Amino acid sequence: AARLKMASATSVSIASRAPTTTALRYIAMLINRGLATKRIAEHDLRVHYIELSETGYRAMIELLNA
Repeated sequence: AARLKMASATSVSIASRAPTTTALRYIAMLINRGLATKRIAEHDLRVHYIELSETGYRAMIELLNA
């Protein structure tokens, strides 16, 4: 399996260039569909990390190879 990287929800929101509420709504949709996971940072409970799940990773590879 490929090694997947985590990014903070804030970083994902900024990178999407969408309004924060929109980005967070889409992140929640990805999580609900099993395409991403969310973890709370050990050092700060306010920080949430987003990571593609194995299913999400495979879906992205399939999409990019199409």
